[in-house]
Amino acid sequence: SRLASRIGFVFQDPDNQMVTTTVEDEIAFAPENLAMSPAEIRVRVSRELERFGIAHLAPRAPNSLSGGEKRLVAMAAVLALDPSVLILDEPFTHLDERGRVRVREAIADMQREGRTLIVVEHDLSLADFAHRYLLLAEGRLASDTTMPPPAFLDPEPDAAGNTRVAQRSPARTLL
Repeated sequence: SRLASRIGFVFQDPDNQMVTTTVEDEIAFAPENLAMSPAEIRVRVSRELERFGIAHLAPRAPNSLSGGEKRLVAMAAVLALDPSVLILDEPFTHLDERGRVRVREAIADMQREGRTLIVVEHDLSLADFAHRYLLLAEGRLASDTTMPPPAFLDPEPDAAGNTRVAQRSPARTLL
């Protein structure tokens, strides 16, 4: 249980981690299984429902939600544990712009708190928040760098004509 409370994993397909009959129960499930107090569970569930803007979904069945809503519920359920390490597999899949903003804000919060994130993402334009980049090609490590790939270069050159790398947090985020 110690490891379960320290490491969170959000699956690429949120259906693979939904096990309860309501969104509220889904977010409370892991804290309940780690024997947290009912008061603490309520605080955590409320915090995550608000963080992801999904309080209106609390009484709904997870299997009745859209793909994007399921993604936000899965993120909320994992973050309810306050993990020090978070592994996200394709965290922006099925999300509309509002959902992407909510996930980016959650990632930024975790970076500010000094938590470690490991993110698997195929759309490199969504991964500009990373501190370290591991790029795979044909199943092998093609690059291990702290500099973002060229796709992250600012298209506007500076006064000297050099392209710039977008600002990113120094938190421990691995892509």
